[in-house]
Amino acid sequence: MDAIASDCITKKHAVVKEPHIPTALGTHKPDLLICDLENKKAYVLDVKIASDSSISTMADQYQRKVEYYDTGQIRCWAALWATQQLHLYNESQDNAVSPSTTINIQPIDPQEVVLGAVIITWRGVMSPKTYKILNKELRKLSCM
Repeated sequence: MDAIASDCITKKHAVVKEPHIPTALGTHKPDLLICDLENKKAYVLDVKIASDSSISTMADQYQRKVEYYDTGQIRCWAALWATQQLHLYNESQDNAVSPSTTINIQPIDPQEVVLGAVIITWRGVMSPKTYKILNKELRKLSCM
């Protein structure tokens, strides 16, 4: 989790480790909340290290993690946080160029929040969906 967070920060993504997200069913704590500042996307990721014997069920484990975090409250919370990060990022960029320039940021749609899981076995075998999120969506993280 720390390696993913560090690499995301290097790639100019905003990152929060283990955010406490209040919901009607209690507090949820995904491992990572990431905002891709360049592409204006939000990601909620949870990490699981699985035993080697569970390789055949990696897709099931991935899906269970996604379903656990797929609630309107979590999506809205992540979208609001990511939109705030985009505002902060744009303010810092604008002030570096011209303090009087402001750019309107469109809020991130909660339905556009990407929910995912990082499922890796003890030996380093990665779920195909994990690979897609880390290497395709989050732009080829160097730790993988």
